[in-house]
Amino acid sequence: MTPWSLEWEVRCTIIYELSEEGAMMPLAVYGERYRVYVREIMYMSMHVREIIERLGRGGLSKLVICETVCLRGQLQEMTRSRDQAMRQCAEVRAQLETTMATLHSVKAEREQERTLLKSKRGRAQTKLELL
Repeated sequence: MTPWSLEWEVRCTIIYELSEEGAMMPLAVYGERYRVYVREIMYMSMHVREIIERLGRGGLSKLVICETVCLRGQLQEMTRSRDQAMRQCAEVRAQLETTMATLHSVKAEREQERTLLKSKRGRAQTKLELL
């Protein structure tokens, strides 16, 4: 066995020994968790290494300038997205106001027609009563 697999076997044995017998989790679950943690640790170490390399190359001031430029770019992108969302919101609001105005005018016309029909019906009934 390779040293890594020996270490893995020892860790799994310790995990099973520490777990209660009734609540023992399968080895695959711990294996997946272990892989996730290893990936996170590797990512963080690579990130730290990159930062240290940047510090070594350009010093702290260059790193701060690079981070500032990056953050400014992100801010500009977020501002553009916000402005676009606000424009879309204004367009939708204008469409809604137009639709509501049309709806109100249609309701007013319908009320006028209803009133006109009621008056015509009332006149027709009066004529029938007179006959």
